[in-house]
Amino acid sequence: MIKAIVFDMDGTLVDSKDAVVTQLTDYSLKIGRQPLPRDQLVKLIGRTDRDIARTLVGDDEDLIEKTIAWFNESHEIYYGRLARLFPGVEQCLQLLRKKGYRLGIASNATAEIVRRFIKWSGLGNLVEATATADQVPGKPAPDMILKLVREFGAQPSEVVYVGDTVIDVMAGRAAGTIVAAVSCGVDPIDELENAKPDLLLPLASWLCRALRL
Repeated sequence: MIKAIVFDMDGTLVDSKDAVVTQLTDYSLKIGRQPLPRDQLVKLIGRTDRDIARTLVGDDEDLIEKTIAWFNESHEIYYGRLARLFPGVEQCLQLLRKKGYRLGIASNATAEIVRRFIKWSGLGNLVEATATADQVPGKPAPDMILKLVREFGAQPSEVVYVGDTVIDVMAGRAAGTIVAAVSCGVDPIDELENAKPDLLLPLASWLCRALRL
């Protein structure tokens, strides 16, 4: 019996490509560096903020920390203008909670960014718990998913993990959960198919259909 659903954030619950690409482009220009092409920036979505910062500024730890701090501080500006929840997300989460499922977010972003996302999105009354890459090792490691499994008092086999990248599928597999991949995010559908999730859905909101709610 499924007891809980854990979602990735960017690319799964929220269409944030334009927000993230614009944010990273602006930051590169701000520090006097040539921005990476859009397709390369899109591929960074879903990586840890530390990995993204290192890609932009190199291995200088002080500059990496300053970059992550800027990501945190500027998050709402870019999301407020350019990000949108995917169709049906809020309604599906409401239905899941009504049916008794416990809901969490496991994101490679920082806890501060996830906190700001929950506030911005209005999902605070639906999402019970979060786990982020500045608290435990980031995906594809299973740690953040397992952290939420424990918080929900469930077994991994009683949890569905929903993400939009091959990294997400790898993390869910390593955690031992049921794995659902959505094709609306970063990784193309053929790469997701090759990763062999248990479910492949066009949008996270289709999980409610898959669960026959």
